[in-house]
Amino acid sequence: MKIEGEDRLEIDEQLEKLEEPAPAAAGQDGLEAQGSEPSPDDEEMPRRGSAELKAIIEALIFASPDPLTLKAICKLLDAEPKEDVQAAIAELKQDYERPGGLQLVEVAGGYQIVTRPDLHEWVRRLFHERSSQRLSVQALETLAVIAYRQPVTSLEITEIR
Repeated sequence: MKIEGEDRLEIDEQLEKLEEPAPAAAGQDGLEAQGSEPSPDDEEMPRRGSAELKAIIEALIFASPDPLTLKAICKLLDAEPKEDVQAAIAELKQDYERPGGLQLVEVAGGYQIVTRPDLHEWVRRLFHERSSQRLSVQALETLAVIAYRQPVTSLEITEIR
C-alpha cells in the first residue's frame, strides 16, 4: 500500500509525537532536556548538498498527485532550512526553463511538474486514442440491464439478454 499526500504527512506527525520523550522522562526540572547533546533527529538527517536537495525536491514534486506546497516540502525535509528549500526550488524552476516537454509551475499555492501548454495537442492525442475505444452491442446491453435491474446476478443478465 502506497501512502501519499496529506495522509503521509499526518502519519509522519503522529510518529514524531510518539518518538518525543515525555517531559517527566527528561528530568524533574527539565534541565537535562536542555543539555548540549544533539537530538537523535539531528543525527539522523544531516543537511544535504544543493544538488541532492534539488533532486529530492524534484522527485517529491513529480511523485505528488497534487501541487506540493512549500510548507509540505519543508515538513518532509525537516532538517533543511526553509531558505535552502526555496533556493533549490528556484534553481529547479530555472532548470525547467530550458526547451523541453515539461515545466515546473506554481499552482494552487504549490508546485507541480506539468507538460508545456504548446505541446497539449500531442498529449491530447495520447489520451484521445485511449478513450476512443467503443463498447460492443453486447456490452452495452449488459450495462443497460445492470443499470435498470440492480442488484442483478449474471444468470439473470443472461436470461434477459
